[in-house]
Amino acid sequence: MALLVTLFLVLVNIFNSVTANAPKAEGLTAVETWVVMCILHVFCVLTEYAFILKLIQTEKRRADAARRALTKTVNAVTVANQARENNTHFSYNVFFLYLINVYSTFKMCVEHVQRAA
Repeated sequence: MALLVTLFLVLVNIFNSVTANAPKAEGLTAVETWVVMCILHVFCVLTEYAFILKLIQTEKRRADAARRALTKTVNAVTVANQARENNTHFSYNVFFLYLINVYSTFKMCVEHVQRAA
């Protein structure tokens, strides 16, 4: 990223130098056109890189959200199993919490697959 920004600024500086030292002409000369196209190419690459970084960041956030939902579900299952193993009163609240977490995790996974397709 830093290299692209530096290259962009260097090309702008070269363009300013070329236009200051070139003889006055109507419109752009061939050298000025070439430098402008170089600047445009570097700008497009910089924009593409920013877009890719944004996509990666979005995908990481989705994966983290799915991981957190899965951790919630695993914790609810663990609590339910411990309650059953200890022969304590197995409340229906824990069971419904488990079902809600399983449903939300399943729903999130389905949405993730649909977005990826």
